[in-house]
Amino acid sequence: MGQPILEIKKQLYQDLGYTLHYKLTPTELEVMRRLVFEQYLSVIESNYPQYLEKFQSAGIENYHSLSHLVDHSGIWFKLNRCLLQPSCEAIKSLSFWSVLKNDFGPFKTGEVVYERSIEKGRDEMYWRIVRPNQPTDVGTLHADAWFHKTMKIRDRAFPEGAHALKIWIPLYVEPGKNGLAIIEDSHQKSWDYRAEDIENTMKPRLNGDESLLPTKLLDTPPGQVVIFNEDLVHVGAVNRGNFTRISLEITLIKTAC
Repeated sequence: MGQPILEIKKQLYQDLGYTLHYKLTPTELEVMRRLVFEQYLSVIESNYPQYLEKFQSAGIENYHSLSHLVDHSGIWFKLNRCLLQPSCEAIKSLSFWSVLKNDFGPFKTGEVVYERSIEKGRDEMYWRIVRPNQPTDVGTLHADAWFHKTMKIRDRAFPEGAHALKIWIPLYVEPGKNGLAIIEDSHQKSWDYRAEDIENTMKPRLNGDESLLPTKLLDTPPGQVVIFNEDLVHVGAVNRGNFTRISLEITLIKTAC
């Protein structure tokens, strides 16, 4: 029997700051993988049509073996990883989404935020691509709430008094070798961070030495859904596996907990 929703919300807002209660069905996992792979191939075709067949045959989980053929940072900026709206609608038609609406509704989906602009009416569902042993493919420790404040997303796109939850879904992952790392109980603490202008966007950066902070790598096989509090400090772990890690992220905006 599954956990009652009150217990799940207690995990999110009080105890852990996250929940591992939800998991995609094999069919839902394949749908999300297909939608991401289609966009991935579309970007490759637009920029390097001569290599399309190679990337298609290798599969996205083997992207690292061919990434030397492309300008990695030049083609995988955020907008190229934000799913187009028809793909977002396909995800919202899955039974997984119906369960979320039943458990957490009503909520709205976060809109695409890129640099200093917000694309009204376009759901922000974006994926990350992380090669093995490439520290520059992951970000720095942060809480989503820091971004919401620093980039003024809360002022521009959130209803009054809203709180956000992040959905993180590993599509291709090697548990224990890569995935999502969190700092336990961090959603209940105050953190010292600064705002920096990075790539035409104001981004938060934690003050102090991140390496001294204790992080926990969550055990997340493909399709294991992580939902976490916007105040939970977390980071994408450096990929110590043998394959490219692909994950999908979605923000839910709630007006009440």
